[in-house]
Amino acid sequence: MYRITESQALEILGLKAGSDKAQIKRAYHILAKKYHPDNELTGKKEAYELIRSAYELLLNKEEAPVIPRRIIGKPESFSVIKAKKQEYARFQKNYEEQLKEESEEMKRRSKEARRIKEEKQKEAEYAKRAAEILRRLILTSDK
Repeated sequence: MYRITESQALEILGLKAGSDKAQIKRAYHILAKKYHPDNELTGKKEAYELIRSAYELLLNKEEAPVIPRRIIGKPESFSVIKAKKQEYARFQKNYEEQLKEESEEMKRRSKEARRIKEEKQKEAEYAKRAAEILRRLILTSDK
């Protein structure tokens, strides 16, 4: 038998630490509906048992449910876990860089749009002034 941890249960349900009961129930119901053995298209008994165990653990944190070893399989080796952590760290770094680049691009575009808008306002102001000067010239020349 194998006992899952709280972090594993959160990962199974796709939640973050500190999730409240409403979020846990919502995630459970979505996954349970999808993987329930009665669902002909996507139903999987082992997956449903894991989801159910994770749900029970998170709602009743006093005692961790026991999962049959056949569902979990062999635990991953330390090197595989370390490689996944490194891959995630690279992904996170690339994602943050991409967000930063996109943010800078948005700022640049915003500044450019503001500059163009100001130029158009100045042009409109100059056109009004020119029209006023022409109007005055026409009125004074008529006298």
